[in-house]
Amino acid sequence: MSMKKMRDYSKVFIWLMAIAFILSTFVLWGMQYSPSMQQQQNESETTNVAAEINGDKIMINEFRRAFEQALNQREVQDPDLELTDQDIKQIRSQTLRDLTDQILFDQQVKKHGIQVTYEEVAEELKTNPPDFLKSTFIDSMGVFNYAEYITALKQADDSQLRMIEQTLMNYLPRKKLQDKVQASVRVGDLEAWEDFVSKNEKVKIKYISVDLNQVDQSSVTATGDEIQKYYNENKDDYKQPEQRIADYVQLEIKMSPEDHQELTEKRKMITEELASGADFAELASQYSQDTGSGAKGGDLGFFGRNQMVKPFEETAFRLEDNEMSDWIKSRFGWHLILRHSSKMEKDSNDEDQEKIHASHILLKEEPSNATKNEVGEAAYKFSSDVSENPENFQSLAEAAGLTVNVTKAFTEEGGMIAGLGRMPDAVSSIFSKEIGEPTSKFDMGGDKGYAIFRLKEIIPEGFKEFDQVKEMIKNKLIREKRLERAGAIADSLYQVVQNGTSFEGIAEADSDFTVQESEEFTRSSYVKNIGRDNDVTRAAFILSLNTSSKPLKTNKAYYLIQVLEHKDADKEKFEKEKSSIKTQLLAPKQNTAFNEWFTEVRDQAEIVDNLDQFYK
Repeated sequence: MSMKKMRDYSKVFIWLMAIAFILSTFVLWGMQYSPSMQQQQNESETTNVAAEINGDKIMINEFRRAFEQALNQREVQDPDLELTDQDIKQIRSQTLRDLTDQILFDQQVKKHGIQVTYEEVAEELKTNPPDFLKSTFIDSMGVFNYAEYITALKQADDSQLRMIEQTLMNYLPRKKLQDKVQASVRVGDLEAWEDFVSKNEKVKIKYISVDLNQVDQSSVTATGDEIQKYYNENKDDYKQPEQRIADYVQLEIKMSPEDHQELTEKRKMITEELASGADFAELASQYSQDTGSGAKGGDLGFFGRNQMVKPFEETAFRLEDNEMSDWIKSRFGWHLILRHSSKMEKDSNDEDQEKIHASHILLKEEPSNATKNEVGEAAYKFSSDVSENPENFQSLAEAAGLTVNVTKAFTEEGGMIAGLGRMPDAVSSIFSKEIGEPTSKFDMGGDKGYAIFRLKEIIPEGFKEFDQVKEMIKNKLIREKRLERAGAIADSLYQVVQNGTSFEGIAEADSDFTVQESEEFTRSSYVKNIGRDNDVTRAAFILSLNTSSKPLKTNKAYYLIQVLEHKDADKEKFEKEKSSIKTQLLAPKQNTAFNEWFTEVRDQAEIVDNLDQFYK
């Protein structure tokens, strides 16, 4: 359990974890797909080529590993997100693009004769560490702590240093290539002036809006013929691959009554030992399941409010110094807290904040190994029984006290089953079965336990049925019609203005409309109720003062605007800031130049994509 925002982890550890991540992207992929290794592929494996880039091959097994890694990374980022078919296709395409770019990078490095020596690596580490190394050593003021960085470097062992060296041996050639491409990029005075104007020229407007919500939804309809016509004309938007539906049982791993009793007795034992004079720190080291603090006798150091889970925080701050709590429960388990002392410190707002120093013993609520083994054996027995009698799946489940559930339809790509998460091995197994055939047991991870499936239905590849998407299309068409009608109302208001009526006169005559004024805004500002960088904001910098615009459309409304104030950018101020503006613009322009160059490299490459042979 992490109770303290990484407080218990050393900077060296965090740093080396970052190195490992960089290594996985720059080194592992680079090694897997380098031309020298590809040349070692057996000729009989040509049918397993996922893609070919200027003659260098990506084998399907290597692609699948990278694709699986990308899917896992997305799941880590958002464990509750259920990926759609479109999400999975996008991740697959991006994986191929990333691997392709790695190969193209290496080919260009070789073409330009770029090499890196270990002496250059050592010098780079010492004098110019890359940002991904420096980031761990940035202090609260945003300054790179060079001394701490060097200390961490000296503390790294030989294997860690080799990892760092290998990372930079793969990073520096790409950096050299990028520097070479970007060397001729400059920022001119005109570019600097245009950037200055976009941030300093200001306008203020008044406006009348006609929102689509001002059009009564009941007055707008979409006929069955219109909906059918839209479906027919946009049918490709509703393609769906082959899908499966399966019956399944799930054997969750939960604490048994015996596990709960054992945990209760353990809490009681620790309490009695402390009452008999045992040392809190020694018991924490022996029993606490918080691996971070347990190794330090349960010591959590000083912490303020909003750093711990709520039940823990409320109890710790309620205690007196040198007072111990009763056992309390949080989502992490059971805690016994010993408060040592407290102090007052200034926070980032220069306000006094109480901090306390405490230790704790954590006992997690988790199934015992005996319980886990028991559930595993039950899953194995059920799997064996249904493999012999698949037609009795339902009755065997009932006899075992299990509930038979039914999955939603799912595709093979991505290995996702709605409600169960990513189970690529199970999905592959289900797609290999005939209707009525069961699978073996699959470990769902953690306390989710095991699942056994039986194929229930095969849904062929095709298009979503009209009835499935009819309501969605209907809502889309009605929205478009409402916005169109809002535009017609705005046109009529514009004619009224052209005939001499002011915005205020329109609002006075019809309470459905109000005149609103914006704050001052620049070309790059977000404007409340209007948005950013749309027809309205662009027109505001072109219109003459007090001249009404024609109706201007956004994605939800039409606007009539008049410019009340227009402040030009200050040229004297620009001359004073010109040099710093050029410096700020240089890096983005260099990146753009490099991306354009690399896009051309990619466009000119001979790329053969065979993924359709492996993913239907």
